[in-house]
Amino acid sequence: MNPVIIIPARMGSGRFPGKPLYKIDGVEMIVRILNSCKKSKVASNVFVATCDKEIRHCVENHGGDVVMTSSVHERASDRVAEAVAILEKSCNLKYTSIVMVQGDEPLVDFNDIDLLIRLLEADDQVDICNIMCHIENYYEFGSRNVVKVVADVCDFALVMSRSPIPFIDEVNYIRQGLKQTGVIGFTRHSLNLFDNLPETSMEKIESIDMMRFLQHGVKIKMILSQENYVAVDVIEDVQAVESALQLK
Repeated sequence: MNPVIIIPARMGSGRFPGKPLYKIDGVEMIVRILNSCKKSKVASNVFVATCDKEIRHCVENHGGDVVMTSSVHERASDRVAEAVAILEKSCNLKYTSIVMVQGDEPLVDFNDIDLLIRLLEADDQVDICNIMCHIENYYEFGSRNVVKVVADVCDFALVMSRSPIPFIDEVNYIRQGLKQTGVIGFTRHSLNLFDNLPETSMEKIESIDMMRFLQHGVKIKMILSQENYVAVDVIEDVQAVESALQLK
């Protein structure tokens, strides 16, 4: 058992440039995520994967480890795949499972990370697993920045979309729907598979990594968190994150 956590991050976000270094309640977002991941009780190591020197300097100044990756990646999962390949080659080792925590998930709970790792290591029927949360309000339900997910009765993902799914009108909305988070666990085989599968039409249209797997018929186990995650896609999300932190 040799699991690792990789946090992909880059400065060049189209909706919020430089957001990994934006301070949330006085702490850079990437540092906040790194510190949460370091609390894992089962991961062997935590690395930030980036193509930006500014992120590298910030992380290393806070005692974190960094893997420098290519600047051409469109998908966070591709950046993670490159980082893992670099680490395995340079350290002469093999990781058994990898948890990707995207660099815009400042409310990530290390207990959820450990849950994914334990599932991947114990259940050979699960190759990819993804934390999901309840959608808290109709604004989130309608936001294109929130990836909605519909799962089957065994909690395997059927489809993900930035559109509101399933259909619920605002008048009848009562804390319904589920959202995907950027906390995703892979076996070593499945991460390699993602890196080698061709991009799919829905992956490009929706800009959702996991649609590559779903359109190729690969199953993704969805795990419902007891926490509420608020990803930072635009600067307005920072206030929602800081409000959530005050409740913890």
